[in-house]
Amino acid sequence: MDTCNVLNLDLDVDNRQVKPRPCARSLARRLAFQSAEEEHADQDPIVRAASGASTAELLRLDLFELAKEAAALKFERINAPPGSREQARLITRRVRALRACARTAIQLHKVESGTPSAAVTRRITDLLRHDIEAAAVDVLPAEQARDLIERFRSRVAAGLEHLLDDA
Repeated sequence: MDTCNVLNLDLDVDNRQVKPRPCARSLARRLAFQSAEEEHADQDPIVRAASGASTAELLRLDLFELAKEAAALKFERINAPPGSREQARLITRRVRALRACARTAIQLHKVESGTPSAAVTRRITDLLRHDIEAAAVDVLPAEQARDLIERFRSRVAAGLEHLLDDA
């Protein structure tokens, strides 16, 4: 990005934009935020564990943190106005967090004892399915919710049939 400073303006030649330079108060606020963010990152348990923990310990900690985030998103979803765009966004974020939990749980199980058992896989997918069904029923019309649930079930069954055949 090619920029030049003229007076108190930042000229972005590539994008043909002129932006005022931030005032001293804004710069101080940014620096304070950056230092607080660095301090928080240094004290974060995952960052500390990453420096010297085993893979299994790190995955366990990661799973715990993902589960806390998913729980916080569920609380926010429950308290969001029903049918709102914000509720739909929270549902999407929670489903992503639950998927990340499922992937991490499977990775943890692989690290600790190889491929997860069919019972573990079935339990994880049942938890994910239950949450997706509840979210679909809350947000979508009945017919769309049924279609979404059926598509999810068929995709999960197709993707995990090699793991579930062992049982």
